[in-house]
Amino acid sequence: MRRGETWTVFDNGLAIVVTIIVLAALFYFGRSDAEEGHFPGHQTAHGAYHHLYNGIMRPDVKNSSCCSEQDCAPTEARWDSVRKRWIALKYGAWVDIPPGKVVPRDRVPDGLGAEPHLCAPPPSWSAYPKDEVFCFIEPGGGT
Repeated sequence: MRRGETWTVFDNGLAIVVTIIVLAALFYFGRSDAEEGHFPGHQTAHGAYHHLYNGIMRPDVKNSSCCSEQDCAPTEARWDSVRKRWIALKYGAWVDIPPGKVVPRDRVPDGLGAEPHLCAPPPSWSAYPKDEVFCFIEPGGGT
């Protein structure tokens, strides 16, 4: 190998190593939100209502809060008239809302009634099933 060829091989090898490092960094940092289960805007939406979520208690577990800092956010929901229950969008997937998870209307703070809200762990939390729901606030559920 001549001297000029050595540098070309070195430059190509260096370019490959740098490319791999950059791709690995993008993969690692780019998936952190997805691994936490949060979609863009989840934290912003939660933050706007956090002061209202704080006092809501789970209807199915005595003395347990619906929200532990970042579990709740506005969501999309539909009423399933055949099965007589709500279904809601949880981190991009539709999940059934068990009737025992619906917060009674008289326990919904003012300011949360116009749209549906879901309190649930991200699907990446292995301690809970992927379809776990802590609490659900029906649209029109507030006063």
